[in-house]
Amino acid sequence: MKNYELNAEEVVLYKGNTTLKDKKGMTELVLTNLNIVFITTHKKLFSKEDVVVDSYPVNDIKIYKGIPQLVTKGNVVEVYLLSCEKEVCFNSKCELIKFVNAVNDLLTQKTLSERCAEKVKKTIGLVNDTLGIDSVNAVSNIVKDGFVGTTANLLNKLQLVKYSKRKNKSISDILFLIRQ
Repeated sequence: MKNYELNAEEVVLYKGNTTLKDKKGMTELVLTNLNIVFITTHKKLFSKEDVVVDSYPVNDIKIYKGIPQLVTKGNVVEVYLLSCEKEVCFNSKCELIKFVNAVNDLLTQKTLSERCAEKVKKTIGLVNDTLGIDSVNAVSNIVKDGFVGTTANLLNKLQLVKYSKRKNKSISDILFLIRQ
């Protein structure tokens, strides 16, 4: 990073070599806690190399519904900024994922596992509200007792309800008699 000076409060979160779709030559991509920096080096045959430094504040990355607007297509990520769009080509999918995760962690202040856990919690809540059941408890009963055991327990409870209605006794009285 000989062409870019970090501020005193600036730290590097990601650094890698890429290419930009609209520029010739290699581009060093640097993500800091304050800026996203593109340092493009174009080597000429008999003269000094051209170095172009483009720096954008990370706050310029567009965010929709709490998600930074980074669209991935293969080894290419489209970064949507307030002033422009950048298409960054990575050498590997692994590097692309590292960069996207670093941007998401920075802008959402949550790790990938925290964001995934939130999605699962929302989905479970939606299922519980829609069906009116405790789906986590139901699944844990199936895991604990197996499907046959859970079904048998349910059928036993239904038989107790029918028996209590015929004998005009409460279910708690019947359960008390069974436990003895």
